[in-house]
Amino acid sequence: MAEKTGKKPTPQKTSPKAADETPPTAGEEETEAAETAAAESEAEAEAEETDQAAEAEKLGAEVADLKDKLLRALAESENVRRRAGRDVADTTRYVIANFARDMLSVADNLRRALDSIDAETGGNGEAPETDGVPGATGNDDGGEETEDDKQAEAANGAAGMDNLETLRVGVEMTERKLLNTLERFGVKPIEALGKKFDHNLHEALFELEDKDQPSGTVIMVMQTGYTLRDRLLRPAKVGVSKGGPKETPAEEAETAPESPADAAVTDSAVAYEKKSAATGSEIDEEL
Repeated sequence: MAEKTGKKPTPQKTSPKAADETPPTAGEEETEAAETAAAESEAEAEAEETDQAAEAEKLGAEVADLKDKLLRALAESENVRRRAGRDVADTTRYVIANFARDMLSVADNLRRALDSIDAETGGNGEAPETDGVPGATGNDDGGEETEDDKQAEAANGAAGMDNLETLRVGVEMTERKLLNTLERFGVKPIEALGKKFDHNLHEALFELEDKDQPSGTVIMVMQTGYTLRDRLLRPAKVGVSKGGPKETPAEEAETAPESPADAAVTDSAVAYEKKSAATGSEIDEEL
C-alpha cells in the first residue's frame, strides 16, 4: 500500500479585479463596434476632405495660371493688331515718300529757271539795258542809228520780252501746279527764313555775322526743305546768324498775355492775308 504524502493541494489565488470583471454583454459589444466604425468613418472623411482641399488648391492654381496665360495672350494679340494697324496706316500715309523726294528736284529746277529769268530781266520784267555796248543796236556797221533801226530794235526787244514773259508765266504756273499737287498729298515746304534754327527741320551750311538778328536765326535759305505730313522729307539748307543779341525765350513769348492793341493788329493782319490770298487766286485764274 502506497504511502500517503503529507502535502495538500494548493488552492489557486484570483485577483480582486479579475474577480470584479464580468464578461461584456452582447449589447456592449455592438455599441463598442459601432463607436469604432464611426471613428474610422470620421477619420476617413477627414482624410478625404484633406485630399479634396489639396486637389481644389491645385486646381485653383492651375486655373489662375491658365487665366494669366490667357490674359497675356489676349494682350499680345491686341498689341499685334494695333501695331499692324499702325504699320498699315503709316504705309498708307508715307508710301509716296520716295516718289515725292525725287519730285522735289523738279520743283528745285523750276525755281532755278524762274530765278534765272528774273535775273535776266532785272526782276521787273523789262529788257536789260545795253549800256552802249557796240553791236547792241540794230545797226551792225557802227554808223548812225536810223529811225527804222530804232523801230526794228524796239519791235525785236518787245517780241523778245513778250516771249520771255510768256516763258516765265508758263514756268511759274508749272511750278505752282506741281507744288499744289504735292501739297494735296501732304508735302509742304518748310518756312525757314527768319525762324529760329531747328535741327529737326534745318541743316546749317554756314554762319554769318549779323548783329541785327538774334543769334541762331535763319537769314538765308539755300535750298527749301519739305515735310511729308508730320515727317521730315528733306531738311532746309540754311545760313544762320551769329553775334547778334540774345533772343527772348519762346516760352515767355507764348505765355505772354495778348493786349487789346496786339489783338487788333492780329485781326488786321489776318484780314489782310485773306484779302491777299483772294487777290492771288484771282491772278492765278487770269494766268
